[in-house]
Amino acid sequence: SECDEGTFADDRGSSSCTSCGAGKFQNAAGQTSCEACPPGEAQPDTGEDACDPCDPGEFMNVTGATSCLVCSTELGKGYWSSEGSAECDLASEGYFMSIAKETPFPCPASVDCGEPGTTTESMKLEDGWFKFVPESEDVYPCPYEANCRAPETDAHGAVGQSLCADGSGGALCSVCDRDYYVHAPSGGRGRCIACSKG
Repeated sequence: SECDEGTFADDRGSSSCTSCGAGKFQNAAGQTSCEACPPGEAQPDTGEDACDPCDPGEFMNVTGATSCLVCSTELGKGYWSSEGSAECDLASEGYFMSIAKETPFPCPASVDCGEPGTTTESMKLEDGWFKFVPESEDVYPCPYEANCRAPETDAHGAVGQSLCADGSGGALCSVCDRDYYVHAPSGGRGRCIACSKG
C-alpha cells in the first residue's frame, strides 16, 4: 500500500514510509518527498499533511519553519501582521504605520487606532481635530472644536473639508460660510451657526 498523507517513501510503491519532518508537510498519498512549509506558515510536528499559518502579530519569512516569530519581539513595539504573513507590515493596535517612513508610531490621542492596521492615510480622527492631507502624520486641534466632525460614514482617512461641520470650512474648519457666524461662548465649544438661527 502507498504511504499516507504526512509521510513519504524513498521509492514509489515502497511500503516503508517515513514521516515528514518538522517544518515540512505532504498533502497527498504515495509521494517520494515532503514539501517545506512556505513563508507565513510553520509546522512544529512531524508527519503532518499541512502547515499552520502564522497567527496575527506573528510572521515567518523563510521556508521550512517549525515556528513563527513575534513581530513586536523581532522588530519592536508597534509592528503587527495579518494571519499567514511573511512580514510585519502593519501597525499594531494603538499605533499607525507611516507610509512614507514604513515605521509604526504611537497614535496621537486625537486619532482612533483601536484596531491593528491603521496607516497615515486611514487615520480616523476624533471630533474637534483636523488633518490637511492623507499623507500627513500631523493632526491639529480645531480652534472652534464643534466645527470639526468626523464623518458618520467613511471616517477612516477623512481629511480637509470633509471634516468640517455644516456652515464651516477653510483651514481647520475655522471660517464660517456666508450667512453663518461664529458662536463662541466663553469656555464653550465654538462653532458656526446659521444667521437665521441666531
